[in-house]
Amino acid sequence: MQRTYAEEVRGGDADAGLPQILDALRWRWKAILLFAFFFTLGATLLVERLPSQYDSEAVVAFSPRADVPAAGTDSVRVLSPKYAAYVTSAPTRELVGSRIGESAGTL
Repeated sequence: MQRTYAEEVRGGDADAGLPQILDALRWRWKAILLFAFFFTLGATLLVERLPSQYDSEAVVAFSPRADVPAAGTDSVRVLSPKYAAYVTSAPTRELVGSRIGESAGTL
């Protein structure tokens, strides 16, 4: 009986099951283990070379509330710098630092 092209490409019967896979692993386990070792080694070296600390920046946008008639762009222009001063103030950094386990200087 002739084998089809698909069977030849796959290298066996179309109904190859677990015994055939285990048989293939039995003969190729050293190559698979060697590949896994070098893959793990490469991943470990890559992770170790990455910096353990990252810098970030947050952008906050303010806009006037639609349901408050007295709130306008002038209010936002006056109040926005106060929020920036509050967020970067020493007491706020100390409070946040104590909650997340970092020093205020790190933040």
